[in-house]
Amino acid sequence: MSVFVFILARSSMLYHEIYTLSPQSPWMIFIHGAGGSRLTWKYQVQGFKPFFNLLLLDLRDHGNSKDICPEYRQYNLDILTDDIIFLMDHLRIKDAYLMSLSLGSIFVQHIAGKRPDLVKGTVMAGAVCKANARMKLLAFLARAVYPILPFKTTYHLFAFVIMPRKNHRNSRRIFRSQARKLSPGDFNKWMSLLGEFLGSLEQTFHEKLIQPSLIVMGAQDHVFYSAALQYARNQSLAKLLTLDGCGHVCNLEKPEIFNRAVLDFLLNSKPSTDQ
Repeated sequence: MSVFVFILARSSMLYHEIYTLSPQSPWMIFIHGAGGSRLTWKYQVQGFKPFFNLLLLDLRDHGNSKDICPEYRQYNLDILTDDIIFLMDHLRIKDAYLMSLSLGSIFVQHIAGKRPDLVKGTVMAGAVCKANARMKLLAFLARAVYPILPFKTTYHLFAFVIMPRKNHRNSRRIFRSQARKLSPGDFNKWMSLLGEFLGSLEQTFHEKLIQPSLIVMGAQDHVFYSAALQYARNQSLAKLLTLDGCGHVCNLEKPEIFNRAVLDFLLNSKPSTDQ
């Protein structure tokens, strides 16, 4: 097992860490959500590195992915997904399983539509699948308060709205600590993407999957669960696994059950429902 850590200052590539099993082993790429970082997957590394080569990355402006070239005054979905595709091409990763968390599912679906040759299958934890009424209300409130409140206060507020219960406390703490690395300017650029994110969700919700996908949701994910359930019912290649007793960030709240279910799906073609 080889481990490579890349610290990039003023680079054209995202900051990333690689855990290499063997040249013949399949790749798994971890894509965090808005405001997170590669540390979101800290409980998954030990579980998956005996089976896959792992690539953990920080999206532009997140974690250690600072000063990525070229710079842009505003972002769009193509810019941010091209960062990931460029990294895969640079590392000569011909195809991989893509695992996402929260809004990272939008990037996964965009890559699958743009470069389907790169995607062997997808795992979407806390998936954001459709711009339903709750999602649109959340986006409206975010647009309304972020010009008024400090961006860290805004992020903390919405972390609590999405993960309100006592057993979600650790997830909120981890996300708040990661969000501290975002600057106000970075936050504004990402907030400007809300409209495009909603539009992309409307499009991908009705597109048929061409790769197998496992959607893992917490039963207490009151904002995103109903849309994920509807999405899975409409997709023949999608399977939905619900984890009781946890919320939006199910890979952090129940990592052992999450890891086992994902491995069952990827290695045996069906997820385990034993909880």
